[in-house]
Amino acid sequence: MSDLEDALERARAGDANGMAELYRAYAAPLLAYLVTQVRRREDAEDLLGEVFLSAMRDVSRFDGNIGGFRAWLYRIASNRAVDLARRNARRPEEPLAVAEEA
Repeated sequence: MSDLEDALERARAGDANGMAELYRAYAAPLLAYLVTQVRRREDAEDLLGEVFLSAMRDVSRFDGNIGGFRAWLYRIASNRAVDLARRNARRPEEPLAVAEEA
């Protein structure tokens, strides 16, 4: 069993250190992916937090190996990026000068 598989098993059992190891392993590549999906790095960082909060909440119900876990994280990230794009489409940003003139 690899270190990440062990961390996943511990995270499933409720061990915060197991989830922390998974975060350290996947946060940087997930952030890089999210930066390509959203306009602003700040949004990507916020989404990264949402992805891991969702994963921490539901990891005990995840049934799969470490490869499946990685794919699951990327699916959560993709869904969060789509959600953000939909929110932004409904509420487009205006430059401050335009907003002040209104």
